[in-house]
Amino acid sequence: AKGVGSNVVGMTEHGARRTLVQFDLSKVPIGVEVKKVVLKIDVQHSKGEPKVELLRLTSPWSSGSSSGDGEGSSATNGDTTWKYRTYSSMPWNEVGGDFDPEVLSTEDSGFFGSTSQLESVMQDMILGVIPNYGFLLVGNEKEEVAFQTIGSMEGKRSEMPRLELEYETTEEEEEKSAVAVGRKHLLIRTRKLDDSDEPFNLTRCEEEAAAEQAALGGDGGGDKDGGDGGGGASDCQIEGAVENVGNQFFACFSGKNMVEVLGRGSVRMDSLEIGNSVLSANGHYTKVYGFGHYEKNQKSNYLQIQTDVKRQTTALEISDEHMVFVVVEGSTKSVPASSIKVGDTLLVTGSSSKVTEIKTVQRRGAYAPFTSSGDIVVSGVVASNYISMIPEKDLPFGVTMQWIAHTFNAPRRLLCSVNFRICENETYTKDGVSTWIDGPFQAGRWLAQQNHIVKMAGSGLLAAIMAVLFYSPLVLGFFLSSKLIKTTNKKKIM
Repeated sequence: AKGVGSNVVGMTEHGARRTLVQFDLSKVPIGVEVKKVVLKIDVQHSKGEPKVELLRLTSPWSSGSSSGDGEGSSATNGDTTWKYRTYSSMPWNEVGGDFDPEVLSTEDSGFFGSTSQLESVMQDMILGVIPNYGFLLVGNEKEEVAFQTIGSMEGKRSEMPRLELEYETTEEEEEKSAVAVGRKHLLIRTRKLDDSDEPFNLTRCEEEAAAEQAALGGDGGGDKDGGDGGGGASDCQIEGAVENVGNQFFACFSGKNMVEVLGRGSVRMDSLEIGNSVLSANGHYTKVYGFGHYEKNQKSNYLQIQTDVKRQTTALEISDEHMVFVVVEGSTKSVPASSIKVGDTLLVTGSSSKVTEIKTVQRRGAYAPFTSSGDIVVSGVVASNYISMIPEKDLPFGVTMQWIAHTFNAPRRLLCSVNFRICENETYTKDGVSTWIDGPFQAGRWLAQQNHIVKMAGSGLLAAIMAVLFYSPLVLGFFLSSKLIKTTNKKKIM
């Protein structure tokens, strides 16, 4: 949504309204100690005693294509509404927004002053201990009429919400001050509190206010484009050349990725557990029955893929051979992440999204959850459970690696459905690979290194075996059910 005009917080004649605000903290240096945090808003009008409080949001949210003023407008797919954080497929756990009830700061004359609670939350967001889903501004909703009208990102620069950080670096440098105003992905949304599905009004600003952003480090060192500070690449994010960390063929996802877990909300990938139900491509939840790879200490290289979907608060971090789904001429196709280019269209929850940026990062930890559906929504992007071991041009009969891998795991899924305790007690090799797939994985690796003829013959044989394993139980079940129906009919005739 692209809300135009001012935002409103508190109780108006039309009902209560709240504002969501999010700042991009990704380029603030990780190794800093936060000393002071101040959020400034431009109060344009006030009535009664709004008593606006600042709370931390605990779930990601999105924005669609609708537009409206302070009274809202009809919701479109992807909008944030009172009931939905992504309209109309992903509801809030609690209507009105999911948030931590601890008040971080209270507004006074347009300032949310620094508090120990706010400083602690900001520190954890920068470190990645808690996800940065932004903040919720909530006014006095008990009074008959008590609200504030505040400036938005659509207004003048002086009216924009402004986050100011003061921090100390871990190195022997002087104290620095960071200002985030008009920065990339600075989002603000408001809406009327009622039972309708009108969206929060959204205002969005791309990278502006270069002078203010220069306060993040100016020309005194930072990333290649200057002005973002922080001493350049870190262990968190490394552009270009990265350390050679060995065979990364089966790393899959970094632990920093976010997944939606039924009953738990958004959690980091490294907190995901066997038995959890996670969001899948069709918008439903699917059970995690195992991990193809689970290793907390392995240092791995990942592609960090950012899309233009506004609910992607955390970029997808995925190994180059792991598969995602691209959308081409209205149809989807599973491809290795290494083939993705800026401008490609990826499948996301309920729609598609353009890739805007791809980087190489290095993390500790590698995770590859296996789900009943064969796919999983990771950091807002629909991804496969599997890697692409053999190019599709070397696969016969028009089959795909997605089909082969998912069919191969069918016996394991069947076993888990009969006795899930077996899967809960899954074991791994010293490299963190599931013992269930280690042998076939090594065989697949060998086959992938052979010439085209051997790969075609080997994958054809594998596909035939998979087809037999997959379809035989269906054929047998159909045959037995047909025999049972005939026997029952004979008894009725007699």
